[in-house]
Amino acid sequence: MEALEERIAPASVDWTNAAGGNWDVGTNWSTGQVPTTGDDVKIDTAGAATILIQAGDSLSANSVTTTSANDTLSVTGGSLTVTTGTSTLSGPLSMTGGSLTATARV
Repeated sequence: MEALEERIAPASVDWTNAAGGNWDVGTNWSTGQVPTTGDDVKIDTAGAATILIQAGDSLSANSVTTTSANDTLSVTGGSLTVTTGTSTLSGPLSMTGGSLTATARV
C-alpha cells in the first residue's frame, strides 16, 4: 500500500447572530472567529438577518451557503473571495460597493 498525503477538510463555520451584523466580527460565528479561506460558511437564521461586508474588509471562505430566503448577504465595501467550494445563496445578495469574487471549480 502507498501512503496518501495528509489532507485537511474545510471547517464548517455557522452564522450565530439571528439579528444579523458584520461578517468581520468573530462572535457572530460558531467558532468565535471570522471564517477564512479554508472554511465552508453557512448562514441560516430563523428570522430575516442581514450579514454585512463593509469597507476595509478583506474576507475569504471556501464556500458560502445561505439557506433561508430571508437572509441577505450585503456587500457595501471591502471584498469577499470565495475560493473553490460550491456556494448557494437562497436569500438576496445586495451589492452597493466592494467586490465579490468566486473561483469556478473545474
